[in-house]
Amino acid sequence: MSERIKSKPEDGKQAELIQVFTNDDNFEVREDITPDAPKKMAVFGSRSLFDARVGVVINEVLNEYKGIETIVTTQEPKGVCECAQSVAKQNNMILELHFLNFRYARGAFERRSKNVINASDYVLIIQDGISAGTRNELEYTKKSKKPYKYVVMPASSVYVDMDEGINCIKQ
Repeated sequence: MSERIKSKPEDGKQAELIQVFTNDDNFEVREDITPDAPKKMAVFGSRSLFDARVGVVINEVLNEYKGIETIVTTQEPKGVCECAQSVAKQNNMILELHFLNFRYARGAFERRSKNVINASDYVLIIQDGISAGTRNELEYTKKSKKPYKYVVMPASSVYVDMDEGINCIKQ
């Protein structure tokens, strides 16, 4: 059973305290979650990045922003988006997937990216430094004025099958 309690800390911001009750009636109070903390994180990145380094970066951001409950990403691309899906599953998080809609023909990819960014509070972009699509997502994120983190890493050289559970394992 969990219970949400609202209180006002000394700095004037309203903090949300969460009590999580266990079977032995002990509880843990989390003061690290505030209403203005991001709850939904969009994850974008290059298809050429598909190794455990990506999972490490995503988990670092999740540890930094403890209030994130949902990972928002796209379904179709491999690489970073596929890794984000695995991290969400490993962390028992809500996973919000956006699909291509070819009703918009040539603008389908751009529209999907904008929908993902608009549906989130925080954006994580992991790029190989080359991908044009990821660069466009970065530019739209800047225009949207949403908080973001941009990481550049060299492309992965060895493909690892995500279904084998080897890639993006929480460490």
